[in-house]
Amino acid sequence: MDDSNNNLVQWAGFITRAPIYPYLELVHIVSRFMQVRAHLGPSLVVSRRQPFACWLVCMASIFGAPMLALTLINEPPVGALQASQHVMLASISWYLIFYTPLDLFHRCVAWAPCRLALALANELHRCKRIHESIVHTSKIYPTSYFVIVLVAYVRANTWPSLSPLLAKTLGLPVPTALSMSIHEPEALVAPKISLLAALVFLIERRTTWLSPAPHSLVFTCTALVMIYVRLTLALGVTGSPLASLEQMLRSLVFGGFVDALANTIWYTQSNNNHANARYMSRSSNVSFVSSSNVKMCAGFVAPLTARRLSPSSNMQASSCDLVATTSIQSSAQSHTLRSQIASEFSKKFY
Repeated sequence: MDDSNNNLVQWAGFITRAPIYPYLELVHIVSRFMQVRAHLGPSLVVSRRQPFACWLVCMASIFGAPMLALTLINEPPVGALQASQHVMLASISWYLIFYTPLDLFHRCVAWAPCRLALALANELHRCKRIHESIVHTSKIYPTSYFVIVLVAYVRANTWPSLSPLLAKTLGLPVPTALSMSIHEPEALVAPKISLLAALVFLIERRTTWLSPAPHSLVFTCTALVMIYVRLTLALGVTGSPLASLEQMLRSLVFGGFVDALANTIWYTQSNNNHANARYMSRSSNVSFVSSSNVKMCAGFVAPLTARRLSPSSNMQASSCDLVATTSIQSSAQSHTLRSQIASEFSKKFY
């Protein structure tokens, strides 16, 4: 058992110590350039007519997030470009993605298994960038937890925010670029999982809650969760993988329980109001039936009294008896029909 735990820790340490440059950085660059090419469309008119603008947009998609993160912590934004080998690697990848003869490199990278592997490796690169931002910002602002998390979040998720700027550079309408970027599954889920990863690294660094676990194991578990979320999106799983967690937080923290309690109280009050309304309607029906019975009895007694007073008018009394009997039957039938309609109405709506 101890040997298996040691092997797991060693494996986690290998993943934690894996360098970003050049392999993970190359994966990140190729993934970003594939997204830029997908946004440009299959015609590639912009890359042919305006190659410098296309190169500028690709560089902004790679170095825009580090430059914005450095600006937030009051450091020179050009510090993101100080490594010349990174700029050279990005430029070579840009040329291979857009200008390879017969489009061979793009076809190889766009192959589904290769694209899936790039997407999963890119999540490991994102996790490393988040951890680096947490460590670097903690040294500058050790007590400002909000700034630490904000810089890590911006460092890992700036592609949707840069879409309007990239669209302006290419001459594309801004709403089109926003609809292409914001409604992508990655743009909807990646910010949430990046925020959770930043919170985990901050808790590990500033508290003792995760102190029993080694850092390599915490980093590996966080990276595996991010890879799992990206894998579910790549496989076309409908819905957000974080929907259950969001539902729990909505119920416990963000007013879901209070709303459910208010709805229960309103439903109880509405049922009481409906019961009172049914009771009042039944009382009115009983009073109406009583008054109708009095009228029908009066109409039935009047001909009998007239018969006793004037025996010679037997034919008129018989006709009055017939009319009274008919009115009693019709009133009884109407009352029965009205009762049936009221019962059906109450069963359907109450």
